[in-house]
Amino acid sequence: MTKASRREVSNRGAGTVRQSKTRQQEHDRQAPDNEFLFEESQHLVKIFAAYGIEGSISEVVPGPVVVSYEFIPSLGTRMSQIAELASDLTMALAPRLVRITAPIQRKFAVRVEVVNDQGE
Repeated sequence: MTKASRREVSNRGAGTVRQSKTRQQEHDRQAPDNEFLFEESQHLVKIFAAYGIEGSISEVVPGPVVVSYEFIPSLGTRMSQIAELASDLTMALAPRLVRITAPIQRKFAVRVEVVNDQGE
């Protein structure tokens, strides 16, 4: 075996190890547990209430990277009021990022997506 081919073999081996570590990290990343989701949804409702927006969480969709909360505001709440709170919610849930989709099509609801930090 020549010196060049030994380097080639050792480089391939290192790349394979790196790739398997990345796959393992992705596998280890899991959706948050139910207790965490319940506490987080109650925390979101309290944050909205602090800004004068009453409502409730109707659905929680956990994922490995983002958790989506469906928030149904009380009658008479303007969607623009909720959309303007994106930066305030990000500050309240720091250091995680928040995205608000208002309104959800065919529903009087708002989707709040929070980056999941529990799976890391």
